[in-house]
Amino acid sequence: MNKVLLVASNTRSYLDLKNIVLEFKIRNHPYFFLYTLDSGETFYDSNIKDEHRCTLQSVRLTLPFKPDVLIVARESWEPETSIIRECKQLGCIVSCVENTSWLVGTIKSRLEMISRKRYPTNCIDIFFENSEWSLKTKTMCGWYDFKSVIVGNPKYDSFNPTKYPTGNDGVLVFGTHEKESQSKVYDLLEELTSKTNLIYYKPHPEERVTHQLSPKINIISTQEEIPPIVAKTEIHLANISVSSYWSVLLNKKFISIDEYIGRNLDLDLEFFKGKEYDFWAPIIGCNSWEEFVNKVGLDRISLLHSQYEELKSKCIQYNNTLDLNKINKHTLDSNLFDQFGDSKASERIVNYIEQL
Repeated sequence: MNKVLLVASNTRSYLDLKNIVLEFKIRNHPYFFLYTLDSGETFYDSNIKDEHRCTLQSVRLTLPFKPDVLIVARESWEPETSIIRECKQLGCIVSCVENTSWLVGTIKSRLEMISRKRYPTNCIDIFFENSEWSLKTKTMCGWYDFKSVIVGNPKYDSFNPTKYPTGNDGVLVFGTHEKESQSKVYDLLEELTSKTNLIYYKPHPEERVTHQLSPKINIISTQEEIPPIVAKTEIHLANISVSSYWSVLLNKKFISIDEYIGRNLDLDLEFFKGKEYDFWAPIIGCNSWEEFVNKVGLDRISLLHSQYEELKSKCIQYNNTLDLNKINKHTLDSNLFDQFGDSKASERIVNYIEQL
């Protein structure tokens, strides 16, 4: 039976992997789970006593076994990148649970896909995908679809919507990781103070809120606060991303802020001239603007733009004149986020690992 090492370097990754660990535990499948929470504290969980000890030099950690399979949820950050390198050298099969929904494909998505083909990310053997739509988006951006298997989203396998008291009061806004769009989100929050008295704001995990927000805005600081606030609020505003799934799970009114914050800029080549080009060119190995455009691909941009328009038509778009009191019940299709929606994604992942 394959011995499995799972690694999560922040709370978000921990939540992505914890249900998979529970499935390994239920089946008494040998595993070692190393995780670090946002507090900075590092923990481990394992069902194996010391056997043939193996030291991971990259993190100076002694494991009770030499791993056969590595599972991560962040592939481009430390310490995962170093662990991927070392485990690959040990002969491990390396897998990654996709922690983004890939609902919208953009030029940045294409650039990220090119960067994923570099070492050590290209050492990952298999990605566990959420949905057909997500995999289609990645493939349009240049992904090798033979490296993927659709399993659903394991993060929500143990989620029970009846656990949280449901309400119909207030507005919840999710932030964005795009720094150039964050100021627009803050403008949106200020606009909402004149439209409703109860506002919650969940910043993106990589966002640092330095902007002075109105005292009316309640900031959600931890992942654990999200479900109860999602349940008790009536209207949710976010860009079309993995955070939108909360609105679907609890059948809330969802409003897209993509157009308001300038998501369409991510499909405009002109936007990528200047500092964006300077940032991405060395990452994807470009020496000129012409080479950059060629690697992105004009035909690909056209396809991605069409897909974005299709997705945009599936939801309400926020604008300054939108009356929140006149919004009918409206949510995105749950299949966009989880192909199966049966809370068995972790089972599918463990089944796959056991068949390797």
